[in-house]
Amino acid sequence: MGPHSEIRAIDPTSGAHRTYGPADRVEVLVEVGRQLAWVEAGSPLWPGEGLLPPIKSVDAN
Repeated sequence: MGPHSEIRAIDPTSGAHRTYGPADRVEVLVEVGRQLAWVEAGSPLWPGEGLLPPIKSVDAN
């Protein structure tokens, strides 16, 4: 699938069909770029501390 292909999706609740094409792809990429720029302008793009336990050092006794 390339940038010029179309994706056909079905809404499981309504059964409605929708086709997403190159213009939809560009729209999504522009929106993602906007959101990343906004997040980066507000603070560094880093999840923070304390997400994983510290790695135990081999030298620690």
